[in-house]
Amino acid sequence: MQSEFRPNQPRYLTSSKLRQGYSIAIEYRKFELIYRYGINLLGKGILFFQVILSNVILLCNYQLIREWGDFDAIQIGGAFYGTIIWIFILEHGGMFFCRSKECIKSWKFIPCKDSEEKRFLSKFRKSCRPIAFGTKDVFRIKRLTVLKFIRAITRGTLRTVLIRPK
Repeated sequence: MQSEFRPNQPRYLTSSKLRQGYSIAIEYRKFELIYRYGINLLGKGILFFQVILSNVILLCNYQLIREWGDFDAIQIGGAFYGTIIWIFILEHGGMFFCRSKECIKSWKFIPCKDSEEKRFLSKFRKSCRPIAFGTKDVFRIKRLTVLKFIRAITRGTLRTVLIRPK
Protein backbone atom coordinates (compact mmCIF):
# COMPACT_ATOMS: atom_id res chain seq x y z
CA MET A 1 0.00 0.00 0.00
CA GLN A 2 2.79 2.37 0.86
CA SER A 3 4.29 2.41 -2.61
CA GLU A 4 1.71 1.02 -5.02
CA PHE A 5 -0.86 3.79 -4.46
CA ARG A 6 1.68 6.61 -4.55
CA PRO A 7 2.71 8.39 -7.74
CA ASN A 8 6.33 9.05 -8.74
CA GLN A 9 7.91 6.04 -7.04
CA PRO A 10 11.04 4.51 -8.58
CA ARG A 11 9.61 1.00 -8.91
CA TYR A 12 6.17 -0.63 -8.86
CA LEU A 13 4.91 -4.19 -8.72
CA THR A 14 1.55 -3.39 -10.31
CA SER A 15 0.34 -1.81 -13.53
CA SER A 16 0.70 1.92 -14.09
CA LYS A 17 -3.06 2.13 -14.71
CA LEU A 18 -3.55 1.70 -10.96
CA ARG A 19 -2.19 5.19 -10.33
CA GLN A 20 -4.63 7.03 -12.59
CA GLY A 21 -7.49 9.20 -11.35
CA TYR A 22 -10.60 7.03 -11.56
CA SER A 23 -8.93 3.66 -11.12
CA ILE A 24 -7.09 4.65 -7.93
CA ALA A 25 -10.42 5.50 -6.31
CA ILE A 26 -11.88 2.08 -7.07
CA GLU A 27 -8.77 0.16 -6.07
CA TYR A 28 -8.24 2.12 -2.86
CA ARG A 29 -11.86 1.53 -1.79
CA LYS A 30 -11.36 -2.20 -2.43
CA PHE A 31 -8.24 -2.12 -0.27
CA GLU A 32 -10.12 -0.18 2.41
CA LEU A 33 -12.92 -2.77 2.51
CA ILE A 34 -10.48 -5.65 2.85
CA TYR A 35 -8.67 -3.75 5.57
CA ARG A 36 -11.89 -3.02 7.51
CA TYR A 37 -12.94 -6.66 7.50
CA GLY A 38 -9.53 -7.75 8.73
CA ILE A 39 -9.09 -5.05 11.35
CA ASN A 40 -12.37 -5.84 13.13
CA LEU A 41 -10.80 -8.83 14.89
CA LEU A 42 -7.26 -7.53 14.96
CA GLY A 43 -8.27 -4.16 16.41
CA LYS A 44 -10.08 -5.70 19.36
CA GLY A 45 -7.09 -7.93 20.00
CA ILE A 46 -4.73 -4.95 19.92
CA LEU A 47 -6.90 -3.05 22.40
CA PHE A 48 -7.12 -6.08 24.69
CA PHE A 49 -3.35 -6.63 24.47
CA GLN A 50 -2.70 -2.93 25.22
CA VAL A 51 -4.78 -3.09 28.41
CA ILE A 52 -3.37 -6.41 29.64
CA LEU A 53 0.25 -5.56 28.83
CA SER A 54 0.02 -2.13 30.48
CA ASN A 55 -1.32 -3.67 33.67
CA VAL A 56 1.29 -6.46 33.69
CA ILE A 57 4.09 -3.93 33.22
CA LEU A 58 2.73 -1.78 36.05
CA LEU A 59 2.48 -4.85 38.29
CA CYS A 60 6.07 -5.87 37.50
CA ASN A 61 7.31 -2.33 38.17
CA TYR A 62 5.43 -2.21 41.48
CA GLN A 63 6.82 -5.58 42.55
CA LEU A 64 10.37 -4.51 41.66
CA ILE A 65 10.06 -1.30 43.64
CA ARG A 66 8.30 -2.91 46.61
CA GLU A 67 10.79 -5.74 46.98
CA TRP A 68 13.93 -3.89 45.91
CA GLY A 69 16.34 -6.30 47.61
CA ASP A 70 14.92 -9.44 45.99
CA PHE A 71 15.43 -9.07 42.24
CA ASP A 72 13.59 -11.59 40.18
CA ALA A 73 14.69 -12.07 36.57
CA ILE A 74 11.14 -12.79 35.44
CA GLN A 75 9.85 -9.50 36.82
CA ILE A 76 12.72 -7.49 35.38
CA GLY A 77 12.32 -9.22 32.01
CA GLY A 78 8.55 -8.84 32.10
CA ALA A 79 8.73 -5.13 32.75
CA PHE A 80 11.65 -4.34 30.45
CA TYR A 81 11.03 -6.61 27.48
CA GLY A 82 7.27 -6.17 27.60
CA THR A 83 7.72 -2.41 27.41
CA ILE A 84 10.30 -2.58 24.62
CA ILE A 85 8.30 -5.02 22.49
CA TRP A 86 5.06 -3.06 22.86
CA ILE A 87 6.83 0.24 22.07
CA PHE A 88 8.24 -1.42 18.94
CA ILE A 89 4.75 -2.56 17.87
CA LEU A 90 3.21 0.85 18.58
CA GLU A 91 6.00 2.64 16.72
CA HIS A 92 5.48 0.54 13.61
CA GLY A 93 1.73 1.04 13.80
CA GLY A 94 2.33 4.79 14.04
CA MET A 95 4.66 4.74 11.06
CA PHE A 96 2.02 2.86 9.06
CA PHE A 97 -0.51 5.57 9.93
CA CYS A 98 1.89 8.36 8.88
CA ARG A 99 2.71 6.66 5.60
CA SER A 100 -0.97 6.23 4.93
CA LYS A 101 -1.49 9.97 5.42
CA GLU A 102 1.44 10.72 3.10
CA CYS A 103 0.02 8.36 0.48
CA ILE A 104 -3.32 10.15 0.47
CA LYS A 105 -1.61 13.56 0.30
CA SER A 106 0.53 12.40 -2.63
CA TRP A 107 -2.56 11.98 -4.80
CA LYS A 108 -2.44 15.72 -5.44
CA PHE A 109 0.36 15.03 -7.88
CA ILE A 110 -1.32 12.34 -9.98
CA PRO A 111 -1.51 13.58 -13.56
CA CYS A 112 -5.14 13.96 -14.68
CA LYS A 113 -6.60 14.02 -18.18
CA ASP A 114 -9.03 16.86 -17.60
CA SER A 115 -10.41 19.16 -14.92
CA GLU A 116 -13.33 16.83 -14.14
CA GLU A 117 -10.98 14.00 -13.24
CA LYS A 118 -8.86 16.37 -11.15
CA ARG A 119 -11.94 17.59 -9.26
CA PHE A 120 -13.10 14.00 -8.72
CA LEU A 121 -9.70 12.97 -7.39
CA SER A 122 -9.58 16.00 -5.10
CA LYS A 123 -12.98 15.17 -3.59
CA PHE A 124 -12.06 11.51 -3.30
CA ARG A 125 -8.79 12.37 -1.56
CA LYS A 126 -10.64 14.52 0.97
CA SER A 127 -13.10 11.70 1.68
CA CYS A 128 -10.39 9.17 2.55
CA ARG A 129 -9.33 8.60 6.14
CA PRO A 130 -5.79 7.38 6.79
CA ILE A 131 -5.55 3.71 7.65
CA ALA A 132 -4.46 2.90 11.19
CA PHE A 133 -4.29 -0.19 13.36
CA GLY A 134 -6.72 -0.52 16.24
CA THR A 135 -10.44 -0.25 16.75
CA LYS A 136 -12.36 2.37 14.80
CA ASP A 137 -13.29 4.89 17.47
CA VAL A 138 -11.83 3.57 20.71
CA PHE A 139 -8.12 3.03 20.06
CA ARG A 140 -6.16 3.91 16.92
CA ILE A 141 -2.38 3.61 16.83
CA LYS A 142 -0.79 6.87 15.71
CA ARG A 143 2.66 8.36 16.19
CA LEU A 144 1.78 9.87 19.59
CA THR A 145 0.53 6.55 20.92
CA VAL A 146 4.07 5.51 21.88
CA LEU A 147 4.59 8.66 23.93
CA LYS A 148 1.19 8.26 25.57
CA PHE A 149 2.03 4.65 26.46
CA ILE A 150 5.37 5.61 28.02
CA ARG A 151 3.72 8.46 29.91
CA ALA A 152 1.00 6.12 31.21
CA ILE A 153 3.53 3.53 32.40
CA THR A 154 5.69 6.20 34.08
CA ARG A 155 2.72 7.92 35.68
CA GLY A 156 1.20 4.63 36.83
CA THR A 157 4.48 3.47 38.34
CA LEU A 158 5.02 6.76 40.18
CA ARG A 159 1.46 6.78 41.50
CA THR A 160 1.88 3.22 42.69
CA VAL A 161 5.08 4.14 44.51
CA LEU A 162 3.46 7.17 46.14
CA ILE A 163 0.44 5.32 47.50
CA ARG A 164 2.14 2.07 48.52
CA PRO A 165 1.84 1.10 52.17
CA LYS A 166 5.03 1.31 54.20
